[in-house]
Amino acid sequence: MAAIISSASREVHERELTQSLINVAQYGDAIQKPGKRSVLADGGFWTAVLTIANAALGAGLLSLPYAIASAGMLVGPISCLVLIVGCFVSLCVILGLMDRASSSGQAINTFGELVRWGCGPAASWGVELLVILNSFGADIGYLVLLGDVFTPLLEGALKDAF
Repeated sequence: MAAIISSASREVHERELTQSLINVAQYGDAIQKPGKRSVLADGGFWTAVLTIANAALGAGLLSLPYAIASAGMLVGPISCLVLIVGCFVSLCVILGLMDRASSSGQAINTFGELVRWGCGPAASWGVELLVILNSFGADIGYLVLLGDVFTPLLEGALKDAF
């Protein structure tokens, strides 16, 4: 009897998975489940945030070999390991606090809400200010990169035009 139920539930799951793959193939990111909002469907704020994060991660990964070569074969990998351990510890702390907040009945959906719950409104404002400054610095770096890349291209294109 259990095998029949397991087989039937597997078939239902496979049908749902096939239908969702068909929907995604037809509608792309605009497909939404009832009650859930798609992050990328509106092409607004979150799309911009994810695009900038993608660019920052790409630049970070491309510069990692140069950074390790500049630091040396001993200091470079040790620095990477220290940063990996620091990231792991930070994520464990954040997940632990999220678990504690949810078990106390608080509905926390963002990092800012978590800081406000755990440290108070002043710390929350401080974290938001740091995030804004970090984003501003990333934007400035992006503009400098665009200037460095497009200036020679435009000079070459315009020199031939005039």
